[in-house]
Amino acid sequence: EGDLFQISNAEGEGFKRRYIPLINKIFRHKSPLLIREALKLEQKSAQSASDYKFLEECLEGMDQASTKASWITLELIDNARKRRNDIKNKNDPKRPEADERRIREGCLPESLRKELWAQQCLLQGKEDLPEIIQRLHAACTHQEMPRQNAGDVPLAQDIQEATNFPKDFVFAVPEDRSEISLSQHPRLRRYHPDYDPVTGLDHDPDWMRQEAERWDPELFADERREAVEELLGDRDPSAFGLSRWVR
Repeated sequence: EGDLFQISNAEGEGFKRRYIPLINKIFRHKSPLLIREALKLEQKSAQSASDYKFLEECLEGMDQASTKASWITLELIDNARKRRNDIKNKNDPKRPEADERRIREGCLPESLRKELWAQQCLLQGKEDLPEIIQRLHAACTHQEMPRQNAGDVPLAQDIQEATNFPKDFVFAVPEDRSEISLSQHPRLRRYHPDYDPVTGLDHDPDWMRQEAERWDPELFADERREAVEELLGDRDPSAFGLSRWVR
């Protein structure tokens, strides 16, 4: 809610542009523990109630985040920043538009590929499964996230593995699967705004039959065939494998 970059109302709802320097100052640190300490330090000198609330929400998010995922996220951001700066340093100042395109084409796909690889590493790690299950359960039941040890434990090997994808790693393409209407699911259909608890349906059967007839590709097929025969007779090109629209 609210303007994402509002600056007119300092205490209004929404993200404020003046937070950007604060975010850059705090999250430039190299570890989650240092970021958490910087948040607490800034909280003590907060200039307004909204600033204090913003910093408090950041701390709560840090407490709920996975320690390993936090380390990996920081490494991914740092790698993307370095990659962008490397491309930017080779830019031609006379062609800023072309250079921005080079940055997007050179940095964005690689960053997204690294992020996807990191997600797979986090989800596939056997030692991380208990934590993932606990957090998923807490999120689904609206309970407090399990607290983690705030110690700044270096996870160099895990970070290195999760932020450097193998050369043969590509974006996975999901296989085609048959479509299923949510109306066919006895539980999911209850969430439809037109669900009727008396009939147990989320639609009007008569109306649905009319719609099915309306969009049936065979609708008026006989009438169309008769109209073509009346117009063209035995000179219909389609009868000889030709198109009616090419002379």
